[in-house]
Amino acid sequence: MSSLTIQHYRLDNGLNVVLENIPFRVSATMGIWVPIGSRNENINQMGYSHFTEHMLFKGTEKRTYLDISREIDRVGGFMNASTSKEITNYYVTINSKFKQTALDVLSDIFFNSNLPENEFNIEKQVILEEIKMSEDTPDDHLFDLFYQDFFGDNPLGRPIAGSLSSINKSNRAQLYDFYENKYGSDGCVLSLAGRLWETSDEETELKNLIEDLFGLKSKQLKGTPEFNKENPINKTKEVCRHYEKKLEQLHFAFGMPGISKLNENDAFMSVYTHLLGGSMSSRLFRKLREENGLCYAVSSFHSQFLSEGLWGVYCGTSSENYFKAVDLMIKEIINSLDGGISKTEIIEARDGLAASLELAMESPSRRADFNARSILYFNKLRDWKEKIKEIEKVNPEKMIEQMKSLWSGKEFLLCSLGKLNGKKVNDQFREIYKDFTLI
Repeated sequence: MSSLTIQHYRLDNGLNVVLENIPFRVSATMGIWVPIGSRNENINQMGYSHFTEHMLFKGTEKRTYLDISREIDRVGGFMNASTSKEITNYYVTINSKFKQTALDVLSDIFFNSNLPENEFNIEKQVILEEIKMSEDTPDDHLFDLFYQDFFGDNPLGRPIAGSLSSINKSNRAQLYDFYENKYGSDGCVLSLAGRLWETSDEETELKNLIEDLFGLKSKQLKGTPEFNKENPINKTKEVCRHYEKKLEQLHFAFGMPGISKLNENDAFMSVYTHLLGGSMSSRLFRKLREENGLCYAVSSFHSQFLSEGLWGVYCGTSSENYFKAVDLMIKEIINSLDGGISKTEIIEARDGLAASLELAMESPSRRADFNARSILYFNKLRDWKEKIKEIEKVNPEKMIEQMKSLWSGKEFLLCSLGKLNGKKVNDQFREIYKDFTLI
């Protein structure tokens, strides 16, 4: 369905509403996307965005935490939330005939959460356990360290959940002040996708319901919306950094500059990422796993933010195979930029990525998310089908030239976590690659 059929309008309180009706579905996803994430925290507020996300489920003026979950559970729905570096969202996927229930609960937690003191103290312990669990999960912990090393002393470089210290020091008054200052109806997006109506009368009924539940209320910010605030990035000068920890495997992430979210000319990067490590037939999967048996998991990724991006590769291997895996990975990247990939292989990756995205967009939840982020980042609706067409138009030769231009003269970052039996990994790595440049 083209975005030309999607409706976008603003309520009087500034809340954006996006409706994408997909009448042949049974389900519908509806949620609120808030332009606040860990990037909007100062050093004394580490983890507050994530903590606020948890607390909005803990009670309102008319519902307890159990009421909130039970109302969705009893009609077979699924309710969840997530916090990222730049966005927090709360969403419900539900049989469309129960959409009034879902919207009523969403409205209540967004406008009327009271962050009760007793629930705050309990949830603090839950989040502390979550942080400990992340630190005990090697790939999660590695990525926290990786972002810290890549972005330096900056909100983008800090863990989304905060630290044990920052959460331990927090109190309910501080968190409530953060909530009041950051959460306003103006600038947020209420996005719905799925089976929303079948007749014009049902469409009118839904819009009236949204007006009653969301438009007649106003949540005013005490501060100024900060989504477009850019933080100065102090990237690390380190090329290689290792963190010693007793683990069964050695986990590493390799990073290069990516492309910002606001740069709509990013299709070439999506194709390159998919070709290198986005599938079971990708270059790195074949070279490191299938041909050399060095790992179980290896993949490439592209993290995009408001004003910058980070491209990278993740791999989990054994300590004794670490340098071999890194060596093969970098040689494969260099080979890919030096004529080592055929035009046919690039076209296959390009077409495969486009087809997989088209399959993913059959999901109402993906549609709701795509539409909401389009409004937040670009202040306009974008057609996901046009995004797929951009990928299908990527020129193989031009893609390689664009990648080389992006990375020319840039330093990479290699961050590893695990046990290296006392080896001086940084010195050893620098000796091996003392004359190495990627481009």
